[in-house]
Amino acid sequence: LPKELRERLQRNSKDGREKGREMIRVKKELEQERFCRESTEQTMHYLKQENRFSWQLLAAMLFWCEGEKRLSSGIKFANSDPRLVQVFLSCLRRGFDLEEEKFRALIHLHDYHNVKKQTKFWSEITQIPLNQFQSPYKKPHTGKQKRDHYPGCISVRYYDASLARRLTALYHAFGELL
Repeated sequence: LPKELRERLQRNSKDGREKGREMIRVKKELEQERFCRESTEQTMHYLKQENRFSWQLLAAMLFWCEGEKRLSSGIKFANSDPRLVQVFLSCLRRGFDLEEEKFRALIHLHDYHNVKKQTKFWSEITQIPLNQFQSPYKKPHTGKQKRDHYPGCISVRYYDASLARRLTALYHAFGELL
């Protein structure tokens, strides 16, 4: 083929691949939007039912994933994702009759964190009063990296061993029955 024709074919081929990639990207975006819309509708329908046991089971599932398995002093749930911590505590509070004064919180921070700012942040996320926060644990600086917008990690504790055993029994029952 003449050089001019080969170059035109190469351009057309390249343009076609770019258009194909763009179409795939748009298709995936639309699919994700549909999944999100359907999931929101299903979740709203489920949450409107306000079944206390469902909240207990959701709290147990989250505890199974992120909770400490030694139960002698009660519930310990640790994570750095503010939304996950908020959801766990919301499920726990909706599923069980709790005494708010039994909550404690311990945050793990790096030396680049502002202790007051992060304590206030986590207090708002957890709805645990500042006076129920323990002195923060300061992680030693490794010098490897500083993560922008990293809020630190929080360990939420609720001092009721029988509730911890109840959550454990729920997630074990769930796991055994499937």
